[in-house]
Amino acid sequence: MQTAAQKLADNINHHAWDGKWYLRAFDDEGVPVGSDTPPASDNGEGRIFMNPQSWAIISGVASPERATQAVAAVKQYLDTGYGMVLNWPAFTSLKPRIGQMTAMTPGFYENASVYVHGNCFWIYALACAGRGEEAWAAVKAILPDTDNKPNGDTEAFIIPNYYIGPNVKRRMQRNLYLSGWRTGSASFIYMTGLEWILGCRAEYEGLRIDPHLPAGWKTASVTRPFRGDVYAVSISNPSGKAGATVQQVTVDGKVLAGNLITPIGDGKTHAVTVVMA
Repeated sequence: MQTAAQKLADNINHHAWDGKWYLRAFDDEGVPVGSDTPPASDNGEGRIFMNPQSWAIISGVASPERATQAVAAVKQYLDTGYGMVLNWPAFTSLKPRIGQMTAMTPGFYENASVYVHGNCFWIYALACAGRGEEAWAAVKAILPDTDNKPNGDTEAFIIPNYYIGPNVKRRMQRNLYLSGWRTGSASFIYMTGLEWILGCRAEYEGLRIDPHLPAGWKTASVTRPFRGDVYAVSISNPSGKAGATVQQVTVDGKVLAGNLITPIGDGKTHAVTVVMA
């Protein structure tokens, strides 16, 4: 299985790297989607997509150098100030070789909206790349009740499905987002924050403690149910600096060798302290 995974990663890096970012797909004729190179660029539309960059980093396919380039490209082309659009520029007419997304209104749904699901993957990728400060900034960008959304008029506690993209010609000046009550985005952003910002991540062997805190956060705490037990986690980052890493983890006063908590399995609540530097 590991050999097959490495072969797939090698093929992706050989065939799907466009020079500055990863391609979105190949159509039935083998022409790339999400490329900066004609004829794939479709007259300048759909040149770059966010999800391939996120998942290349999350999966480990991207080398550190390519991850840095992909992150830079997303920030250059996709950042609206209130999240990243899925693709850029928006498609303005149906492209049969690509399909449904190109027939959608520009800036809505899969055609260059700020899709919150995809932005959660982006946050996840930033944390994977060790960019905790940027990951937290990306979280704040897509939260509904923030100063970067002067035209938002829905409940402050509703995580929407998507925000309308900035290139909409008939821009809805009051409602910046839609579909707030019927989306899985809330669970995506919850898990991203729990597992990557606060760093209480479920793995096969146990509960990994690996916070990626932004600058200024000297303390944080979270209660994490896991495999029948409950872990009350207190995180201390005395310097408050971004990029701090775990130096010590204790469980019920006992120091762990590393930062993986093997499931205890007694159904009780256990005190976990984390020291970062």
